[in-house]
Amino acid sequence: MSVTRAAVCLFYDQAARVDEYMELVLLSLRPFVSRFLFVANGALHTEDEARLRLIVDEVIVRENEGFDVGGYRAGLEAIGWEELGAFDELLLFNNTFFAPINPWHSVFEAAAAHSEASFWGLTEAPEVRPHPFAAKRVMPRHIQSHFIAVRSPLLKDPEFRSYWEGMPPIRSYLDSIEHHESRFTEYFESLGHSSYAVYPASAYASENPSILEAGELLDAGCPILKRRIFFHDPSYLDDHGVKGIELISKAVERGYPEDLLLAGVARVAPPRVLLVNAGLVEAVDASTTPWPDERLVLHAIVDSSASLSRLRGLLSALPPETRAVISCREEFVEQVREQSSAFPQCLEIQVEPCFTAVFEGESRQERGRGRFSTMLRLLAQEPEDARSLYIDCGDLGDEDRDSILNDADLLRSALDLFRTRPRLGLLVEVRSATEDEAPLRPLKPERFEAVRNAALSLGITAPLDSRLPLLEPSAPFAIRASFITACAHDPLRDEDAAVNALTIEEEELLIASAVASGGFHMLQVVKPGQGGREFALEQWRHDAARCRPDGHRGGFAQRAAFLRSFIKSAAPGLARVIVPAYRRLKGVFGR
Repeated sequence: MSVTRAAVCLFYDQAARVDEYMELVLLSLRPFVSRFLFVANGALHTEDEARLRLIVDEVIVRENEGFDVGGYRAGLEAIGWEELGAFDELLLFNNTFFAPINPWHSVFEAAAAHSEASFWGLTEAPEVRPHPFAAKRVMPRHIQSHFIAVRSPLLKDPEFRSYWEGMPPIRSYLDSIEHHESRFTEYFESLGHSSYAVYPASAYASENPSILEAGELLDAGCPILKRRIFFHDPSYLDDHGVKGIELISKAVERGYPEDLLLAGVARVAPPRVLLVNAGLVEAVDASTTPWPDERLVLHAIVDSSASLSRLRGLLSALPPETRAVISCREEFVEQVREQSSAFPQCLEIQVEPCFTAVFEGESRQERGRGRFSTMLRLLAQEPEDARSLYIDCGDLGDEDRDSILNDADLLRSALDLFRTRPRLGLLVEVRSATEDEAPLRPLKPERFEAVRNAALSLGITAPLDSRLPLLEPSAPFAIRASFITACAHDPLRDEDAAVNALTIEEEELLIASAVASGGFHMLQVVKPGQGGREFALEQWRHDAARCRPDGHRGGFAQRAAFLRSFIKSAAPGLARVIVPAYRRLKGVFGR
C-alpha cells in the first residue's frame, strides 16, 4: 500500500544561496513525497530558485520571521489545514543536515512497522536535568525537529492546528527550542498521541546523539549527517570524542562525495574551524606530476639576497605562461629586473612597492596594498573565463620557513590537488607554533568589528576566524582564481575605505573567508611525515592552550562524555549496563 506524503522543507541561508548538498537532500526525498513545498526564510538568488522549482512543487520565499516555527507554519497554511488530513504523512525537515549518507528506504520501512505512532522522527534527545536552555527542572525527551513525520490521525486532530496558531512569538534560537523542538513530543503525547523514533535516545549514551554519536548513527543506517559537526567548536568536539575525519570517511565509503560535503559547510564555518573539524590536511611529496592546465599567477616578496636566490630557483622551474609579480624594496628593483631578464619564459614581471610587515615603521600607505587587495586586482586582470591559480610565496627571505609552496617540485604536486578536488579553493601552510613564540592573542572587539565591516563591504558573507586564524601573516598560500566571482567588490578601483582602515595583518584575515563565501573549501598541505589528518587538530590544541591563561582543556563533564562515547564504541555490552545507571545518577545529582 502506497503512502501519500506532503513535505515542507524549511530553509535559511544568510547569503540566500542554495548549495548543491541541499538539492541532493530534496532529490533523495522526492520519490517518497507527492506534494513538496520549499519554504525559504529570507531571500533566494533567482538562479537558485529556478533550480529548486525543477525539484519541488512550490517555492515560498518569506520574511525571515519566526525561525523554523514561522517557516513551517507558512508551509502548513499554504497546503491548507483541511487539505493536510488527506495525506497519510507530513514531513517537516530543514537544511541542517547532509543526506542521503545511507538510503532513506530503511527508515521509512522501520517507521511503517510502527503504524500505531501518530508521529515519528529520526533521532531523539533524552530527558535532561536541569533544562540546559531554560530555567526549568527538566528538558523532556523529544524527537529532534530537524526531521519529523506527522501522520493522518494527528493531522486531522484540531489540536495540531491550534498548536501552530497558538505558538508564542519565536524571536531566537532558544525560543524555538523551548516552545517547539523540546515541547512538540511531550505536548502531543499528553493528548494521547504516540511517537516513534527510529534511533531512540535509549540506544545512545549522550545528550545529543545526532552530534556526539554521529558515527554510531551512520553505522546503524541513519541517512543524515548534521552539518553543525563541522562548524562546532573543535575543542568541544575533541573533548567528546567526535572526529569529523572519521565521519567524512564513513560518508565517502557510502558513496557521498567529500567535495560536496565540504562545499556544503564552507560558507557557514570559520575557515580554520572547518579545517580542524574535517581534518583537511594533505601530505605532498616531490612528484613528476605535470604543471596544471590553469595559468599560474605568482607573487613573491624579495627583500634580501637570500630571497632573491630563492626566487631565481623558483622562476627557473615555472611554466612559460606564468605571470610573476614581485614586491621588493627600492634597492632590490634593479636586481629583480636583472634576474627576470634571465628567465624570458616568464612573460611579465612587475615590480611593486612591498607591503609586508617586514618593513616595520612604515605606514600602510607607504607599504602599498595588502596581499588580498593585490590578489584581487591581479586576478581581475585575467580574462573572465581564465582558470588561473594564484600562488603567493609570502616572504621568500624568511629562512626559518621551509615552505612547500616555495619549492618547485613540491609546489607542482600541491597544485595538482586543485585538479583532483573541484571545490578546493585555498591551499595553506601553517607552521607549528613553538613554545617560545609569543602567545596568540585574539583581535580586540573593535578591531574584529572593523575586519567584519570590511568583509561586508567586499561581499564576503562567510564567517571570519576570530580567535585562531587560518592564515599567518606573510605565510605562503595558493588560491583558485574563480573565487573572485563571489566577491562583489571591484578590485580595480581604489581600495574600499573599510579595507584601507585595516592593518595588513587584519586584511589577510579576509582571504580564507572570501574563498569560503564562494562555496570553496580549504586544505592544509604538509610534507610526508610532518603529520597526518589530525595535524590540524594538534595545532589547534596547542594554539588554543596558549590563548588560555591556565592551559585548561575541558572539565569533568567533557571528559566524562568522551569516556561514555569510548565505552559505547569499544564495549557495547558494557555500555548497555553503564549508560542507564549513569542517566539515573545524573537525574539525581544534575548535569
